[in-house]
Amino acid sequence: MRILAAFAHPDDECFCSGGTLARYTASGAEAMVISATKGDAGQIHDSYRTTRQTLGHTREEELKAACAALGVQHVRCLDYPDGGLSKVDMEKLVKDLLAVLHDFQPDVVLTFGHDGGYGHPDHVAISYATEEAVRRFNSERPQTARLYFAFFPQKEMLLVEELSNWLMTKDLQYRESMDFLKALSIFAEESTMLRYSNDFVDTNWYPPGFCIVEQGEQSNKLYVILSGTVDVMREADAGELQPIARLGVGQ
Repeated sequence: MRILAAFAHPDDECFCSGGTLARYTASGAEAMVISATKGDAGQIHDSYRTTRQTLGHTREEELKAACAALGVQHVRCLDYPDGGLSKVDMEKLVKDLLAVLHDFQPDVVLTFGHDGGYGHPDHVAISYATEEAVRRFNSERPQTARLYFAFFPQKEMLLVEELSNWLMTKDLQYRESMDFLKALSIFAEESTMLRYSNDFVDTNWYPPGFCIVEQGEQSNKLYVILSGTVDVMREADAGELQPIARLGVGQ
């Protein structure tokens, strides 16, 4: 059996189909992972290991290493823009995917569902493009390739309930001042996001050196510091980082 996993970014293959790929390659299946982008617009998790200029290469190498761990024998990275996959020429993307299908001749194709997992435009774009490529591929051959979508279960808890639940049950993690509760109150009063939550709502711990928000990044997320501190830095023209401020709990 041959399995092709078509996704938008390096790492999509792991959280969408890592277990499936590992299981079937261990049983003798031949697998290929294709990423439409190199993930060069992604978040830098360790500023000491990569930069914005080298991130695409770093993530491509990480993809190869991850696939090797999963037993995947073939890896390909296309060069579509990360974060702009929904704006590219869809016909060209479909044809590029169709060429891979012709070359690899898979029996099974994996990709995101039409919701993109959690609404990511790149994920949605690769889902529809892959579906169309598989449709054309199957129309040309007697034995059809089976297409499977990766979906994520939806949570049915109001965000305000989830926040309250965190405060009530995660007492070992909450050992800070009332500043956090004030910030949470402001968030609850002003935010329009107090509806049913999705996978965007979570609690994360970041190690030193992690870039949570990069300079020039689009402002589309709201963060509240629960513990520790965050340094605000400005990247100068020469590339060095200049400290601007240090933020603490509740900010």
